[in-house]
Amino acid sequence: MNEYWKEHFNANALKFPDSPLKQVEATVYGKEVDKSQLDLIVDAVSKSLRLSDSDHVADLCCGNGIITKEVAKRCGRVSGVDFSENLIHNAQAMHAAENVHYSVSDVAALSDEFFSGPNKGYMCYAVQHLSTRDVGALLRQIAQHDQWTSFFFSGIPDVSKLNVFYDSEEKMAFYRKKEALGEPHLGKWWGHSELADLATEAGLDLAIVPQATLLFTSHYRFDCLVSRR
Repeated sequence: MNEYWKEHFNANALKFPDSPLKQVEATVYGKEVDKSQLDLIVDAVSKSLRLSDSDHVADLCCGNGIITKEVAKRCGRVSGVDFSENLIHNAQAMHAAENVHYSVSDVAALSDEFFSGPNKGYMCYAVQHLSTRDVGALLRQIAQHDQWTSFFFSGIPDVSKLNVFYDSEEKMAFYRKKEALGEPHLGKWWGHSELADLATEAGLDLAIVPQATLLFTSHYRFDCLVSRR
């Protein structure tokens, strides 16, 4: 994953020590979202993956564990991974649980040993920080481990909604400037077919899942569920 994003989130973890939501940018115009928004995300993860007490779930790009700890209440075990040392430190300090294990690692470079443990997984609001190559490699690793049944991507920026999010000339100019500087505002915007093609190449199925209409990002993001054929 891009060093730019690693430095960005390491800085966030230090900049907002008293705001777990701001650390992981769960904000609208710089203001923290209501906890009910997190509940909607956790519900989507739980329902899409059909979580049960027997599941060992991987939370890839887990950040400071604010979602991880809640998901852990709905399954047997969670392995949370993030490349930000500072966010993982905060996760261990603020969102620890007996059935949660946090570790520092780049999700684009996880070992086969890691994938041999969980049987389901998810990634919340982070796939925009991965490249097409990274996501393709991730899906191939999932496909190669037979115990994996499904993987859920939550909060994917929809490239067809780019103009909905940057809905003025000023905002679009800001977007282009950040891209030109190599300091992207949100990261990669994805098309439905691009993700579906990557899943197909890995031998997996992918279904687009619209976000709950009450979710603060539903006007420009979507979810998807990857499953074994």
